[in-house]
Amino acid sequence: WLAQLCRYLIKKSQGPFSKIFEACRGAVKTCTNLAQFLLPYLVLDSLSYGCEEDNEDVVDEFLTALRDGRDVGDDASKANGASIEPVVVQAVFTLTETLEYWRATGSIPAKRARSGRSRNGGREKGALSSSNSNACWKMHLEDIDRFLQCIPRVGLARAAMRIRAYTRALRYMESIVRSKQ
Repeated sequence: WLAQLCRYLIKKSQGPFSKIFEACRGAVKTCTNLAQFLLPYLVLDSLSYGCEEDNEDVVDEFLTALRDGRDVGDDASKANGASIEPVVVQAVFTLTETLEYWRATGSIPAKRARSGRSRNGGREKGALSSSNSNACWKMHLEDIDRFLQCIPRVGLARAAMRIRAYTRALRYMESIVRSKQ
């Protein structure tokens, strides 16, 4: 599932790193560590430079993975649903935690290497200088926030319980309670 998702996102990539992603396309099929590493960058690329329809598909894929990991991927992974589900759910956990870290610290590794492509909404994300660096990062931060708001904490907690990651489930439930106070 992870390799297929990464290959799909690489195919749809339009950002400044699309050529680098394309060079990794064959490797992500067999190297899950590379796929796991690239996933947050690919999602951010999709959110920042992709069309709204693609972004909705990406969010739906992650929501499906949280609801029931056996519903995602191809027929072979569905046949092995019980063994693949924890890997799929862990990939979603890692993605959300990475994006939350980027949002909290206000930095993305290699964020200074943006291109001049524009998004379908017309926002320009040009090469970063000191004057537009903060504006560009704020646009990416908005994209990350929008994505993270689409992934419900309750869904993360339920998925953690389903794969018996009880500590993680407790942490998500605690964050839900803290956010309501």
